[in-house]
Amino acid sequence: MGGGLMAVVGLEHVNLRVPDPSASLAFFRDILQMQVVPPPGRTSTEQSGWVLDRNRVAVIHVAGTFARYEPGETLPAPTMTGSGAIHHIALTCEDYAQVRDRLAQAGLEFREAEVPQISLRQIFVAQVDGVLFELNFREAR
Repeated sequence: MGGGLMAVVGLEHVNLRVPDPSASLAFFRDILQMQVVPPPGRTSTEQSGWVLDRNRVAVIHVAGTFARYEPGETLPAPTMTGSGAIHHIALTCEDYAQVRDRLAQAGLEFREAEVPQISLRQIFVAQVDGVLFELNFREAR
């Protein structure tokens, strides 16, 4: 291993190709209170959308199985649900009580965990397409 700088600077985004992009985008918008915007060149989030974090970075891209990502790609893409080889996607969050309440009000099943050694509270929830999210809260109680 050389002594140079690491080539990877950070994670750009996670792309979810799901059967019902509108429902997935609603989870991020309504439950996690994230901003959802149309991808570049689009005017609507009906078929796809970018999910922004607080810094307005599109950390999650959501599209349906009909979205073409590569020239010559056969569509529709196979419908997949769940996390597949990816066990979960972790997000840094704030306001544990409000997020927990919104999940409960939406009727979503979730489990909670604590890692007291690093002052971490977690909520694990599968969004509408079955992708497991780990919501991490490092706020004082």
